[in-house]
Amino acid sequence: MLSATALIQLLSPAALLLQQEEVPTASEGMNFMPLMLMLIVLFYFVMIRPENKQRKKREALLAAVKKGDRVMTTGGMLGTVVLVHDDEVTIEAGKNARLRFKRFAIQNILDAEESSTGSEKNGGKESPAVTEKGARTGAAE
Repeated sequence: MLSATALIQLLSPAALLLQQEEVPTASEGMNFMPLMLMLIVLFYFVMIRPENKQRKKREALLAAVKKGDRVMTTGGMLGTVVLVHDDEVTIEAGKNARLRFKRFAIQNILDAEESSTGSEKNGGKESPAVTEKGARTGAAE
């Protein structure tokens, strides 16, 4: 077993090392603050701001839905708005096919320009129609 003097001799170098360590001051911790502030600003401009702009644009789109608009739902269904309520929209998707959707289910409002550019992309010809039995008719096959 070690004597008390031998134990003190062993611990004295460790005690000296502990005394020599410097405690960080407040000014050294402040060097980290500008970096954190820059990261927060970067996060705002990369993540939060674009999301807020996109959300406002979508809210404006949904608020602008009116009777007679051609719309596309989030499920890809196309139709014409026939009734608009507070948070519900009735869409006519075909002959005698009226469907009720929540307003937020509208993905996009199709402009009259978009429907006319569809026929221009096809060489000025209208796209083939689908009959009730599902057979294609119209353009050259």
